[in-house]
Amino acid sequence: MNERHCILCGRQAFSLKVVNSYNISKCTGCGLEYADPMPTQAQLAAFYGDYADFRARTEVTRRNAERNLDGLLDKGYVGPQSRILDFGCGGNQFVAACRERGLGRSYGFDRYVFPDGDDLLVSLEDAERGGWDLICLWGVLEHLVDPVTTLRELRGMLAENGRIVCTTVCTEMRIPFQYKPPEHTLYFSRASFGELARASGLELVCVEDYFMEQDADVYLSILLRTMPDAYKARVSHSLPKFVEVPTNEVVAVFGR
Repeated sequence: MNERHCILCGRQAFSLKVVNSYNISKCTGCGLEYADPMPTQAQLAAFYGDYADFRARTEVTRRNAERNLDGLLDKGYVGPQSRILDFGCGGNQFVAACRERGLGRSYGFDRYVFPDGDDLLVSLEDAERGGWDLICLWGVLEHLVDPVTTLRELRGMLAENGRIVCTTVCTEMRIPFQYKPPEHTLYFSRASFGELARASGLELVCVEDYFMEQDADVYLSILLRTMPDAYKARVSHSLPKFVEVPTNEVVAVFGR
């Protein structure tokens, strides 16, 4: 049997389970869990060709973009003159929120979304010119197949005192998580963020629990996921339209 070695710290790993025909390995050292081997570009292209996440409705995404920005402003990570890059920006709701608050040097980049005259987006060439005070990866890390290379590249794009802020799935939260390869390829433990920082030439600043706003109906459907349909139909609620909820994610902050 071939030995398995962690893609972050290099220590021994073992096969944990098979999900959707993908093997999930777990490191005996830092605790990282990951698809092993990683999906190919062809597999990823096939999966994301018709991908849609029912939990990420536009209004929910917008509200959490504003919430995330509030957190960054409160911590002093950004100011009016900050150069901000949302890496893997998707619909670019976060950059729109930044611009609405007067942070006019905010831009988004996504490998699957092209600028085409959109002044909120930049090309890869423009992103790589660097000098960014803050690079955000909102729900991006768990989708990567080579996180070390990606973060090394982003490190080279930071300003001298710049930071990288990520939200991603953590295996040590109280809220259960699902293994979802090839959508999610990485499942971090708290210790594995330190290994990711070390391997990427970064400093780990902090790792904190992540809370978000969610549509109450969607949140209830997640809570009732394992309940038989006959019982789900009997459940009602009087929650407001949107509620603050704990998640199975954390916020990890890295610096140069």
